[in-house]
Amino acid sequence: EKEGRVERSLSSAERFRKHFEGRERVLLAVVHVVDLEQTLLNVNRARNAGADGVFLINHGAVRWEALADITLEVLKNLTSRNIKFWVGINVLGLMALELFKQFPTDFILAGLSGVWCDESGVDELQPPHLQGYPSRVKKQIEAKLGDSNSNPILYFGGIAFKYHRPVNAKHLPAAAKAAAPWMDVVTTSGDATGKQADVEKIKLLRLGLKTSQDVLAIASG
Repeated sequence: EKEGRVERSLSSAERFRKHFEGRERVLLAVVHVVDLEQTLLNVNRARNAGADGVFLINHGAVRWEALADITLEVLKNLTSRNIKFWVGINVLGLMALELFKQFPTDFILAGLSGVWCDESGVDELQPPHLQGYPSRVKKQIEAKLGDSNSNPILYFGGIAFKYHRPVNAKHLPAAAKAAAPWMDVVTTSGDATGKQADVEKIKLLRLGLKTSQDVLAIASG
């Protein structure tokens, strides 16, 4: 509350634009983390090529703990060179609730900007207010990071994502609508690695995101 008035919560789109200096469309490169040297090399390549940011992913044998350590070193390296560059993480093998329970506070201090989870736990057959797992995730995020006005991390939540539970095409609008209140960026992908998302799939998801305050991300196949 400020000056006797209740502060309005920022919408997902407002939080997104705040992260990206007003831009409504961005390109975030994906770096499959192997070690610190390789990760720094590819983060710098992405930045020099004009990407708006990067997601660091523990692809292959890299464990979550190693990804966390390397991510912190990358953030420290960028800070030491006075480089402001958007960096997020995608932790394979952890569901969103488990990840945010383990979320290191060092990430916030170091300047991490985003978290992407392939599976957000949305049930497309239930309305938004009956989304049990996603609501628990949001409560955990708020407990750990603060509300939409103070939380510095954008949450990208996956729906109809490759290698996870498929969603029937007729339920895609409902899935997007159910997901939107519980995350900053509704995120989907193609059917498999190397396959881009079908345009009709994207149109159906966008149909469920009926307001300009909802944000949709498309991960490369």
